Amino acid sequence: MRTCFYNVAYTWNRMSQLASLLARGEDWYIFLKAAVPLYFLKLIISDCMTFAIGIALAMAFTSFLIYEQYEDEVDSTANVIYSISKGAFTLLMRGLPLPLAVFHSDSEIPSSRLKIQQ
Repeated sequence: MRTCFYNVAYTWNRMSQLASLLARGEDWYIFLKAAVPLYFLKLIISDCMTFAIGIALAMAFTSFLIYEQYEDEVDSTANVIYSISKGAFTLLMRGLPLPLAVFHSDSEIPSSRLKIQQ
């Protein structure tokens, strides 16, 4: 854990040194090294964000119309998906060791697995 914190502190200090070098404005190589990837990241995010917002808005409006027309089918499909996922989660929790399974409140822990250590 100490090594992890040292690595985080080293990275933080290195980034602050890089920021101070960029603020001075003396080294064009460091400026271009930081500015070019940031500019490409801005271009990628702006295009992806516009596309994602458009898809989200289209899905938001059409989902209500689809639900109104096919309410029974959507509810039955949701119930099937819920029951399958609940069964899969129960199987997963049964396969976990006892200390991890205790954290899940709905899991049934067999009495054979409960051994009190003295």
